[in-house]
Amino acid sequence: MRSFYVFSLFFSFLSAQVYDLSIPENDTATYNYADFRIWLADSIDEFHGVYWFMHHNNGDSRDIVYDEGLREVSSRNDFILMGAHIFNMHMNSGIGDAVIAAMDSFAVISGHPEIENTPFFINGYSWGGQFGYHFTKWIPERVIGFITQKGGYHDTTHAGSAIEVPGYMFVAEDDLPYRIENLTGIFEDHRPLGAKWILAMEQGATHTEITDWNLLNTYFETVTDLRLPENLDMSQTVPLNILSDTIAWLGDRTTWEIGSWECYNDSVDSACWFPSRTVGEQWQTFVSEELETDTIACDLIYDSTYVYFTVGIHGADDGSNYVVATDNDELINQCREQLELPEEERVLHVNGSLDYGNGGFNQPWSWHIVPNEWVLAEMSIGVCNAPPEDVENNIDYWVNNVGQLCNWSSYIKDEIAGDMEGTWAWINGGYQSGIYTIGDTIHIWSDMDPGTTTFQAWTGDTSLLFDPSEWHTTFTMPDGDVQLYAHQDTVGPLIFDYELIQGVENPKNVYYKFPEDPSAIIFFFHGGNGNAEEIIERVEVGQFLQHAFEKGFGLIITESEDRTLGDPDNDGTTKWEINSWTVDGNTDIGNIQALIDTFTFRGNMDQQSPIYSVGVSNGGNFSSIVAHALNLNAAAMYSSQGNPPEFYQLTDTPTIFCPAKYDPALGGGNWAAHMNFDTLQYRGIPSVFYELDRSPAYPQRFARVPGIDISLSNEIFNEFQSMGFIDNNHYFVVLDDSIQHQYMADPDMFSVLSTLNISTVRHILDQIKVMTADHSFFADFNQRVLTFFVEHSNGPDFWQQEEIPQGYKYMMGSAPDGQVLAAGTNPNGGTLSLYYSGDEGSSWTILPIPNNPAPTIQDVVLSSDGQIYLADLAYGVFYSDNYGQTWTDIGEFTPEGCASFGLHSSGVIFAGLTYTGIGYIHRSENNGATWEAIPLPDYNSNYAVEHIQFNSQGHIFLGTINGMYRSTDMGQTWEQCNAGLNGIQIYTMTINDQDHIYVLTTLPGSFDGYYRSTDNGNSWEALDWVQNIDHALDIIGVGGCIYVINDQTIMLSDDEGQAWSEISTGLNPDEMYFIGGDLELTPSGYLYAGAKYVHRSIHEVSTTILDIAQINLPERSNFKLYPAYPNPFNPMTKLHYNLPENDRVTITIYDMVGRVVKNIMNMNQTAGYHSIRWNATNYAGQPVPAGPYFYSIEAGNFRQTRKIMLLK
Repeated sequence: MRSFYVFSLFFSFLSAQVYDLSIPENDTATYNYADFRIWLADSIDEFHGVYWFMHHNNGDSRDIVYDEGLREVSSRNDFILMGAHIFNMHMNSGIGDAVIAAMDSFAVISGHPEIENTPFFINGYSWGGQFGYHFTKWIPERVIGFITQKGGYHDTTHAGSAIEVPGYMFVAEDDLPYRIENLTGIFEDHRPLGAKWILAMEQGATHTEITDWNLLNTYFETVTDLRLPENLDMSQTVPLNILSDTIAWLGDRTTWEIGSWECYNDSVDSACWFPSRTVGEQWQTFVSEELETDTIACDLIYDSTYVYFTVGIHGADDGSNYVVATDNDELINQCREQLELPEEERVLHVNGSLDYGNGGFNQPWSWHIVPNEWVLAEMSIGVCNAPPEDVENNIDYWVNNVGQLCNWSSYIKDEIAGDMEGTWAWINGGYQSGIYTIGDTIHIWSDMDPGTTTFQAWTGDTSLLFDPSEWHTTFTMPDGDVQLYAHQDTVGPLIFDYELIQGVENPKNVYYKFPEDPSAIIFFFHGGNGNAEEIIERVEVGQFLQHAFEKGFGLIITESEDRTLGDPDNDGTTKWEINSWTVDGNTDIGNIQALIDTFTFRGNMDQQSPIYSVGVSNGGNFSSIVAHALNLNAAAMYSSQGNPPEFYQLTDTPTIFCPAKYDPALGGGNWAAHMNFDTLQYRGIPSVFYELDRSPAYPQRFARVPGIDISLSNEIFNEFQSMGFIDNNHYFVVLDDSIQHQYMADPDMFSVLSTLNISTVRHILDQIKVMTADHSFFADFNQRVLTFFVEHSNGPDFWQQEEIPQGYKYMMGSAPDGQVLAAGTNPNGGTLSLYYSGDEGSSWTILPIPNNPAPTIQDVVLSSDGQIYLADLAYGVFYSDNYGQTWTDIGEFTPEGCASFGLHSSGVIFAGLTYTGIGYIHRSENNGATWEAIPLPDYNSNYAVEHIQFNSQGHIFLGTINGMYRSTDMGQTWEQCNAGLNGIQIYTMTINDQDHIYVLTTLPGSFDGYYRSTDNGNSWEALDWVQNIDHALDIIGVGGCIYVINDQTIMLSDDEGQAWSEISTGLNPDEMYFIGGDLELTPSGYLYAGAKYVHRSIHEVSTTILDIAQINLPERSNFKLYPAYPNPFNPMTKLHYNLPENDRVTITIYDMVGRVVKNIMNMNQTAGYHSIRWNATNYAGQPVPAGPYFYSIEAGNFRQTRKIMLLK
């Protein structure tokens, strides 16, 4: 039982059955008032629940206990009736505890102790509805059900386990929009999660109470009957029943149709969930104002009571026979009477209603006579008189226009019920119903149209299914009948946008489609003989793309560079480049990066969007390679031969292998894929292997192809079967290549196929490829692939742990050519540990250590020529000029401890000495032979300089307890630059590749906050980062990203700190940073994190940066953009301009068609003369093709554009 606050009771006995009390506010509660009134029927010995009606804002529902109608419905269900007068609908005010306290008190004063445990049914209007919903979220285990009427401020966060509490939500057509949007949004967010809720729009109504008490009471009594357990023990908390999804009826909020769970054929996720058919029918009447009464009917369920008869045609052979079914005793007797007559005397013919499909008994026809909707007739109208073959050949006309079959020559030929051994499989909304032998493997398919519907799921006996989430699946026939139902959503055709978009060298044909807020992006790659336009027209590909789009994926389809250039090597293929595995050496990979940059710039995706690659054949191989090169989240490979085995020893990309079992492609896509899958499995890289096996054909299979209906599909099937291409078990025994060869050699031998256009024939052959598990793309694993993608939305690990033993507070340093040094403390003995790598962490060497009895390393600095500097807080700088083989001793390089150290690119070194260096920065131009102490102005502290940083202009910045100091003359003179800083004690700092400075400052005894300067430290802008990243131990800024290590984890922002994400994948789970953490960006672009262990980013996090320099020339009075120089240029040009005043400057490079190539400047700058270099690269750092470009500069109200020419 929940605890409640100490309170006083104020109550009066209004009658023998009515009680009042108030729960006063206490010191910790913040609600205004809480008054309650209950009514108890004298005739009830034990109450099982509370019917609680809640008032609107500033209302009072206590008098509801006098409502005779509610008294009657409450008492017949053994419920108390309660009203209230409360204010504050938020549970954090303590109002929920007040309710529970009231029930405990009513239990005492009424003499009914069970009231302490009674669950609630809450019906609330407006504000009261919001309260009821919040109360349900707060204590769902105590709420039977709820009704909320027309509120507008319901809490929109996840409802948690309250989704299991049945709820009825009402909105009004003419109410304020925010109320409609509030409840509708909550319903639509939670129904896909399984919320057992109803949403009802009252037409023509405003913000008024629902007055249809028959509807409300039916809902209350239905839910109560289902939720209360059969054997109630009111002496303890009542364990309410959790209702199964499948007991429900469902309602379409657009058409108002309703149907049972098994029969409902629209989207379950958006449908209303009714606990009974009656509740659904009353909802239907309410929302449609009695205009709609349609119920979605189930297909017939046949059982052993049905009898089956063969129908023959007088004068025809057995090929015209068909089967009818009935469980009508009178009709069965009539048929048996006919069978007693000689065959020539059986003159009664069958006249019955037609429907699509074989009904599970009328094989091989693709139609059937509806069971029990037929008679034995002596005479029928002529319009329905036709042979069965006519129905088969024009099935749409016969089913939709004529509607019945009454062949005058038909007769009852035989009773076959006794001969039909086996059990029934009924596939509702799909194909392959029929009688099967126990143990048979049964293939079933949804009857979905891949162009206009998406498959949702199978329901029914789904425990039998190999995969109930795929449109094609299998099961083993059990000893008993099987019922299965296929559900699909109608979505309409998927129409792509088309555009020519600039790639690395050439414009690319690109087809794309983005939902409003894509959850992720999929790139789809054609095969080695394909192209972008053709691949999206393929039926199986279209089904996959349609499914992915409806799941929230954005889609991008483009072409290989070989296709763009028109097969330049004349090898008859237009393959993707798969021999180079990096962006630098592979134009196709560069083109994909260019598209990512383009769509990111346009806002269709962002840098945090998960990106996946999917390809078939050669495109499948490329899918794996591009995912590896660009660090995509996962890759899927269909019918792919597989890349060289050494590639899978290298890549960390989660990968799905989808080979076809009988793929004849050279190298065998199946065995090669399995070998590569095994490699990834052995390495612990997430991967799955789904192999497509053969599947039987069925007469309706080719209706998946645009332009082919079921009747024509059946004709095609029959033609293939008559030509011996399909065996008795309906498997193709002739491959599509052979059929194509015969078709091309003699089209006239195909009476049906020869009437179709080449495109349609190609689609038919594609379907045969899938059924024969040949080299193709197939939609059989759609849901499995998309699920794998979602499960790997984080992509490959960001970090890899280096082969360095556990230590204490590793500090990192680096130099060009892959040199890295890790300096930490050995936890066993407290001695210094040094590890050096000359190949960017591929291998590590233990270095000799200097004479350092108790290491407290502050900085690690390497130069390219083997010089190493270790700054120790207590013992000074230890120096080695031979890659750490020998070291200077204590006090030899610096006279005392060193709190910070820096090596300028000019060779000048700087040190913040620990003791006598307080108030100074020490500099040396002869590598420590002599030191010069430079005083720092206005220095008022007992602490040494703690941070030394350099920007790209060679300026030096010192982070101290007195704030920031800057020198622009190689450390000869210094000035403070603290304008805009609140706390001036610099705790952490960094300078990024755009010379933006970021600092974390402190106040005496507490942290202050983060600040950024974009004008060389002249001014500072406060940043609201603490709430996201707490307090950083180190910061690195590069490539538009900011990396932060705090005492818990490592964070990343790619939008100047607007949003942050944790990057911890790949870190040792035992890693900890509260003892210290260090980040190091190497010249090669890798990020290292040092703490208890050493980790390195798996991929580079930065590329070549632009050289941005400010030239101090006399100011000019007007804005001016000078001509670029050189122009024409190769490979770099410099853009010059003059700012008359401080302003934000944006400089953008465009190509000839006006597409953005790169934004090279977007920052505040001081007045004066400036320049910036462009090195002819795009956003990805890749070289752009030769040709004309434009650069545009914007500052304030000024904009000007000039032309430049790149030569190669």
